[in-house]
Amino acid sequence: MQSTMFVCNITQMDHSYVNDAGVFTGMSVNLNGLITGEMDPEEQVVIDFSACKKQIKYLIDDTDIGIDHKLVLYNAHSKYVMSDDNTQIHTPKGTVNINGNITIIPDEGAHIGESLCKYLDREISKYLTEKHGTVITFKSEFDTNFKVPEEVSTWLGFAYTHGLKNSSSYGCQNIAHGHLSYLGFVVDMGELLDERKKEISDLLQSIADQYDNKVLLCETDMKKSQLSFDSTSYLLQYESMTRGAMEMNIIDLDSVVLFDTDTTVENIVEKIYNDNLDAFKALGITKLYVSEGLSKGAMKVVV
Repeated sequence: MQSTMFVCNITQMDHSYVNDAGVFTGMSVNLNGLITGEMDPEEQVVIDFSACKKQIKYLIDDTDIGIDHKLVLYNAHSKYVMSDDNTQIHTPKGTVNINGNITIIPDEGAHIGESLCKYLDREISKYLTEKHGTVITFKSEFDTNFKVPEEVSTWLGFAYTHGLKNSSSYGCQNIAHGHLSYLGFVVDMGELLDERKKEISDLLQSIADQYDNKVLLCETDMKKSQLSFDSTSYLLQYESMTRGAMEMNIIDLDSVVLFDTDTTVENIVEKIYNDNLDAFKALGITKLYVSEGLSKGAMKVVV
């Protein structure tokens, strides 16, 4: 007998993609799905829930065809050119070495979300069918709902791209992966709140705009370089903890936020705090939240 099971919160996919203007854009989505197949005659299930979540996550994390902590290129939507030797991709904003950083989505959809769904549906269905020896189909569903703490008074989403050379996480060492994140304030609800609201909103918007669709870089990893198709660029180059050398050229410094540290979320919240401390105090902002993706991040108390 055939049956369909649903699975929610299979895994969060944190990645960046190249959009139709060649901009590196961070994205985070929770993967949900419908799994259809013949029920196992003994267990009376299509697939054991815990087994299927692990198997799907294994594919999402795969070095060659996975999505998580990768730079994703959509043939139908991304503006990029592959180098003649298939070792780099060139965009209007920079160049990235392919070595394990990049997944190419060949499927055409009306938009990026539809293209990603088609790709995952095909690859996950194929993988589960091979794994279990019976035809199994997977239908992707996404959500991008932030899990914002109740005490946060106001927040805005933003997207960024980065790489973490000193991370012990295999995926985080990728030089161009990213996140859809939020910036949130906890606000003192005392006197003159109405008078402060517009200034608080303007400050939140200003900071979010500074980081939205930006590549966050450690300045010590950068040096000037020459590219054949552009007279001046900057080479981001680092030796990752376990994956060897990572390399990326940045052409447009307007799309960059420079740090003097690694760009962990703890350091992002620290930089935003230090850059805006006087304004936070003046407006009665008591805590600063910055997420790394939809449901985790770092918090700083304003003192």
